[in-house]
Amino acid sequence: MATPRGGDRRPRHRAGLGPYTVSETTRWLTNLHRSFLVGDAGRVAAGLGALAMLALSVSGLVLLARSLGGWRALARPIRGSALRRWHGELGRLAAAGLVLSSLTGLWMSADRFGLLPESECGPRRDPDRRPGHAGRRARRIGRDRQHGSAQPELSRQGRSD
Repeated sequence: MATPRGGDRRPRHRAGLGPYTVSETTRWLTNLHRSFLVGDAGRVAAGLGALAMLALSVSGLVLLARSLGGWRALARPIRGSALRRWHGELGRLAAAGLVLSSLTGLWMSADRFGLLPESECGPRRDPDRRPGHAGRRARRIGRDRQHGSAQPELSRQGRSD
């Protein structure tokens, strides 16, 4: 059970377990998944892979629709030999997951490299920053607010508005 301050509590003993820390194995697997362990070059490769997966999935759907007689025929049962039916059915199922996966990969890559417009909901979260660790600027702003210092807010580039 989580406490309001982010630590865990054992309900039976009411002993605090402290804040959650990510293991090195989990961090390594996350970096392998996001960037193939090579930083930004790996993130570019992941984005290009997602783009290729989207192109192959869409082209497969186009070919299947053409062979079935149009886009509306994609929703109908496939006729023909058992091998052709299995290939078409598995292709339809796989395409749904592959298109969704490739779109989310493209979105994450575009977000990482700043290709998406800023959201009105607030600042983006840096996926490489550990939760609960504020940067220098956030600590300085918090310290200034505690002491009543009035400094102008800084924009994303660090300049006064």
